[in-house]
Amino acid sequence: MDRQTAELLDALKHPGAAFLLRLLDGPATEAELIAEADRLFSFDQSTGNRRLVLLQRRGLITREVGRAKAPGRLWLLTVPEETGELLTAALTLSEAVSERERKARAAARARTRRARRGHLRDIGGGAA
Repeated sequence: MDRQTAELLDALKHPGAAFLLRLLDGPATEAELIAEADRLFSFDQSTGNRRLVLLQRRGLITREVGRAKAPGRLWLLTVPEETGELLTAALTLSEAVSERERKARAAARARTRRARRGHLRDIGGGAA
């Protein structure tokens, strides 16, 4: 994997992907992005600020032109179509992993039930 791809994937760490997902709906202020993402995940504003700057440095988002310290300025996606495709792929992968884990848990429960039934038969057979 090349460095740029690794850095881009790193930028998606919490709450980066949540910011990108929100920005797919349209531009938003820093306060809006942080408030919406904070409902899903708990983090402080400095973490949100750092993640926004990292996403900007990686070329995924940009701020509208204006003063550097203007909290009302809007953030927007630089490559919305590709960002949407990336997030869709990540969500699909997450669902596949969750389904695999769900099946493994169901199989473990079935093995536990079989073992319990066998143990109860052994106990019942030994007492007779």
